[in-house]
Formats: sequence, C-alpha cells, structure tokens
Amino acid sequence: MKLKITVIGPRVHNVDYKLLLMNLALSSGIKMFEAYSIEAEKEQQVMVLVEGGEKEIDYFRKLAEAKRPAKAIVSKMVTENYEGEVMRAESYAHLFVTFQLGKAVPVFLEMKDDIKSIKEDLKELKWGVKEMITEVKENEYICEKPDRDVKIKFIVIKTLISSSFGMPAFPASYRGFALRLESKSVPQPSLLL
Repeated sequence: MKLKITVIGPRVHNVDYKLLLMNLALSSGIKMFEAYSIEAEKEQQVMVLVEGGEKEIDYFRKLAEAKRPAKAIVSKMVTENYEGEVMRAESYAHLFVTFQLGKAVPVFLEMKDDIKSIKEDLKELKWGVKEMITEVKENEYICEKPDRDVKIKFIVIKTLISSSFGMPAFPASYRGFALRLESKSVPQPSLLL
C-alpha cells in the first residue's frame, strides 16, 4: 500500500517536521519513506510518501495526524493514495542528513567567526585592565583571661579591578580572608584561607 500525506500550514518548515515523520514511519515498521518541503503560494507544505503493509501505513497515518512538532502551525492534513515510486527509508535518511548538514555548515562558520570575535574582545579586556585596588579590613576580637591574653584578628581582603576606561571592569569581590591568632605566651603564624 502506498500513501501520500500533505501537511499544510503557515509554519511547517524548519520545525523538524520531516524528522518527526521519518521517526514515526520507522517506528511504525515502514521500510519505504520520503518527505519534502514544498513552497506554495499561500502556506508551507510538507509532502510525505510512504509504502508498506496496510496495517503499518494505517498506524503511521494515525500517528502523523496526532503528533506535531512543538513549533509547527498546521492548517490541514490531506491524505491520498499514491501510485509512484517511493525510496527506501535508509536512502532517505542519508539524503536527510546531507540536507541538514548543508543547512548547518553556514551556521557553524558564523559561530566560528563569532568565537574569534569573542576571543579578540577578551584579549582587549585582559590588556585593558589598568589597576587593581586592594582594601584590607581588620577586625579584632580580644579575649582576656587571667592566665593568658589572646587576640584574634580577622582580615578581609577586598579587591576592585578597574578598567582603562575609568569604570570598574568587575565588581568588587572578596578574594579571601586571613585569620591571625596572637598570644603572649606562644606566637602563632597567620593562616590564609
């Protein structure tokens, strides 16, 4: 049994309709399949040709009527018998991948140019950093006991990086803090956390 299904609507191209229909056909057990995007005067069209057993074709038709890509806008679906040749699904899958790569290559080339531009911008930003201002704040907590005197200092280091344009390139950020314990009896080294 052979069938021709035409999907008609304002948005049926570039929404992965042919991929969806091919997957539905393969999952229905159909071995012969092909699909094409057709430019019409008023609305876009996707034409599907399938060949297989009556049970498989009927199951595919029901799936095709029920499922649509998320971004597709369909006005109607026309189903009719078909008398011509239909290519093997594997052959169509190879053609489909080739068509998709043909669409993707210009996008990849554009992305490559964008990545080069971003790298150049990052280099300019890196060399545009003019100065780094570091502010150190120190808070002390003194614990006095009869037998010993312990002083704990918390040191917070705040860094502001400014650009060569006179405005902050990055907001102020806390880079870390140090903890210093001081005791009259045993001197302790500073710990940087």
